[in-house]
Amino acid sequence: MVDDADGGTVDFNRDVLPILSNNCFACHGPDENARQAGLRLDTRDDAVAMRDTGKAINTDHPHESLLLLRIGSDGQDRMPPAEVGDALTPGEVEVLRQWIEQGAHWPRHWSFVPPVTPELPDVGNDDWARNPIDRFILARLERESLAPASEANPRTLLRRVTFDLVGLPPTKSEMEAFLADRSADAYERVVDRLLASPRYGEQQAVAWLDIARYADSQGFEKDRPRTMWRYCDWVIDAYNEDMPFDEFTQVQLAGDLLDEPTITTRIATGFHRNTQTNTEGGTDNEEFRSAAVIDRVNTSMQSWMGLTASCAQCHSHKFDPLGHEEYYGLYAFFNQTEDADLDDDAPFIKAPTRDQQEQLVGLEARVASLEKRLSPPDEEIMSAVARWESRRTAPTPWEIFKPMRLETDSGATLVVGDEGVIVAGGDVPLVDTYTVEVEPGLESISALRLEAIEGPDGRGPGRTGHGNFVVNDLDLSTTGPAAAPVTFEEARATYEQADYPASGIIDEDEHGKTGWAIHPNNDEQAVLLRLVEPLVLEDGQRLVITIRQSHGTQHVLERFRLSGTSDAGAHLPLPADIESICTTPTDQRTSVQLETLARHVLEHAPELEAIRVELEEATASRDAFMKTIPTALVMRELPEEKQRATHLFLGGSFMNPDLERGELDPHVPAFLHSWPEAAPRNRLGVARWLVAPDNPLTARTQVNRTWSRIFGHGLVETVDDLGVQGARPSHPELLDWLALHWQGELDWSQKELLRLLVTSATYRQSARATNRAREIDPSNRLLSHAPRLRHGAEQIRDQALAASGLLKTDRIGGPSVTPYLPKGMLPQAFDNYVQPVSTGDDLHRRSLYTDWRRTGHYPAFATFDAPSREFCTIERQRSNTPLQALVLLNDSVFIEAAQALGRRCIEEGGMDLNQRLHILFIHALSRPPTPSEEEVLRDLYENAVESCSRDVEQARLLATRPLGDLPEGMDPCDAAAMTAVSNVIMNLDEFVTRP
Repeated sequence: MVDDADGGTVDFNRDVLPILSNNCFACHGPDENARQAGLRLDTRDDAVAMRDTGKAINTDHPHESLLLLRIGSDGQDRMPPAEVGDALTPGEVEVLRQWIEQGAHWPRHWSFVPPVTPELPDVGNDDWARNPIDRFILARLERESLAPASEANPRTLLRRVTFDLVGLPPTKSEMEAFLADRSADAYERVVDRLLASPRYGEQQAVAWLDIARYADSQGFEKDRPRTMWRYCDWVIDAYNEDMPFDEFTQVQLAGDLLDEPTITTRIATGFHRNTQTNTEGGTDNEEFRSAAVIDRVNTSMQSWMGLTASCAQCHSHKFDPLGHEEYYGLYAFFNQTEDADLDDDAPFIKAPTRDQQEQLVGLEARVASLEKRLSPPDEEIMSAVARWESRRTAPTPWEIFKPMRLETDSGATLVVGDEGVIVAGGDVPLVDTYTVEVEPGLESISALRLEAIEGPDGRGPGRTGHGNFVVNDLDLSTTGPAAAPVTFEEARATYEQADYPASGIIDEDEHGKTGWAIHPNNDEQAVLLRLVEPLVLEDGQRLVITIRQSHGTQHVLERFRLSGTSDAGAHLPLPADIESICTTPTDQRTSVQLETLARHVLEHAPELEAIRVELEEATASRDAFMKTIPTALVMRELPEEKQRATHLFLGGSFMNPDLERGELDPHVPAFLHSWPEAAPRNRLGVARWLVAPDNPLTARTQVNRTWSRIFGHGLVETVDDLGVQGARPSHPELLDWLALHWQGELDWSQKELLRLLVTSATYRQSARATNRAREIDPSNRLLSHAPRLRHGAEQIRDQALAASGLLKTDRIGGPSVTPYLPKGMLPQAFDNYVQPVSTGDDLHRRSLYTDWRRTGHYPAFATFDAPSREFCTIERQRSNTPLQALVLLNDSVFIEAAQALGRRCIEEGGMDLNQRLHILFIHALSRPPTPSEEEVLRDLYENAVESCSRDVEQARLLATRPLGDLPEGMDPCDAAAMTAVSNVIMNLDEFVTRP
């Protein structure tokens, strides 16, 4: 019914729109495909238009309104039809009748209208208000003849705000300091301390990671591990640094498109790389790439604007004025990134941590310093060039061997072509060994040369598609009675592929893992193998050369030639460009030629060997360190020439694009604010549009979400939906004031918004409700007292670890860790991976860092309502189930915490049981026990000691598994009894509830 406080005037958004939306819009709303009889009841112009049978809404003659006639009918023409829904209640019919009689005023849905700063309301109890929030809350309470509760006691208040801001209970010393501080601003200084704590970012990040669907696995069937933790680190840092929300938005949606993107802003784009990747065999990568783009559209609209856009994937939204084509206008913005549902999750970048970045700077500086010493026009270098040229020897005379016998292990053919070139043919094997017996034409041999010859097609010397090869080993022996294997002392090549040097041919690797390759210079190259001592040949004696190629994937030679020399100073011919420079008179060489020649000399001048070795070592150290640096999945825009066409998907299927409609340009919904002037038509423009000053939704959505986390429910109760189907605000003026104040005076500061909330008198109330408050406002939407809120999954585990003294908080960020897993935790059905349980300090890190596998969700967290993060979760449900109690009683994490807390009480309280119980309550509940609680727990302790004394070995297990051996001299029965007492305390409602 209509609120009498408004003088009987019907409010469209409050009174009428919910009725129409719930009962009429599905068939008479924005969705043209589902619309019946061509009638729209979501716009006034359509609803009051004359139709063949009359007007649906007739403000001149309300009793003739077809809408009223049909909803009041008892016949078959009743609306909504019986098969669609229930008849409207008499109260709902009366609201619609009054509304039409009053002129059927039809303002836009409240959340689509830009907020306007309201006047602060007058209140009777002006002294109670600490900031403007309180005036709005108190004004509404006074309308209902309710009074706010008294302020919570200091212990409760400190515990509450510490949990809300840093996610942990206050320590004993923090509580004592606060209780002893009698200054007027003691509480405000506590808030300052908590907001400045590095623990603040960890606590605030949890809710955003739910929204960002952050996880450590790819999702879908195989759900393989994925390295994403650098994005988690970024979120924590952003909160700790109080990054303004408009910047927080832009770097996550488009940090790669900024004018000067950094590694950090690219890591931030991991927000939309948290989409799932399907690595199942036989799936269509384009299908799941498209699914990821759809998820990005839905997540962006719901995360920032509180709109459920997903309905419009298949058809126009049935309730909000978001058209089917407009949905794909948004899709077009996110359709131009490189990721394509690839198994390796490309693209990704190296993403060093701050400590790694500092180490890397030092390593890079060392390499750069050495390279500078080896770079022209350094005087030492130019002197070395001159000396090298002065002693440059004549080319080595090479004798091309004459092949007499050619064999392959694979059955491939070897044929001798022109100028002694041997050509492989037939089927291309994965691996092969060539045996070539030759007449050397020399009396002695000091060095052997293997030339890799490029084919006439220019593909390269190897049989792979790209022309590369890998020679893993080359053996040389002689024929005849004096046959003997020959050893090499040195291998040099005209070019060596990274990690495949010429020395790999002659090393002692027995597994064929090392060898010589030439990618990406897949043209003619050669390797010289110098003998330990010259090989003297007898008349008629031949050489047998065995070339092993065991790398695999067809990396075998196609064209090659073998030759030798007796020249003790044998060397490979100079590269053609170097030979050309050397024949150019010194005074005619260009600066480019001088640098090219100098770099060649640097690799060969003996006097520079020490610097070369030092540079090689420095480069190797840097490269080895680079391999330890984690990666981060990032967004990366396709180049303009590779941009994709976007089409509307009929029925939402990527396999059914509406080609007749044509390609869609990126655009935003017409019912919302306009595109920012000069904003680019890409993801960066979307980010600026989302935080534009005239956006009616983003600021409202974010402050409402923050309010919900602090006060238990939003000012708009449906925190995930501010659209037409969403709830109306309980305090609309307060919502608008907060939204405008946050993006204006507070400059989008998330810390300052929280400071405003937690320093209000509304927040400081006790949780005690009066009988009248329970009767008038059973859900406490009006906030006549503080809500008691069940902790989230991470907070419950963290509190147990903190109370027990096990929690490790010495570092922020880092790779994900795995707490104890239940026995029988199985691997994925199609993947053998199971997270190994962490060890050392990692076992007791904050729960935020727990390895988050989408289809193998950490069981205790799932029991306490943590989402799988397969999709965006705006707000977690809060439940209270028997399974949760069983986790607290039996899960290894909580058993270990109870063991540690029991030992802590024994060590700090000695043999005085009352003192132990006091310490237990202070650590676990931030307060001392009452006499009745002490009596109950004393009986429990004594019974437990008696029971344990009958089986000391079982008592020892209860006190040590999984924590470990007892400290020397600690009685196992005593420790087991205190474990039992601690376990009971951790199962109290007070332990798992924010006061």
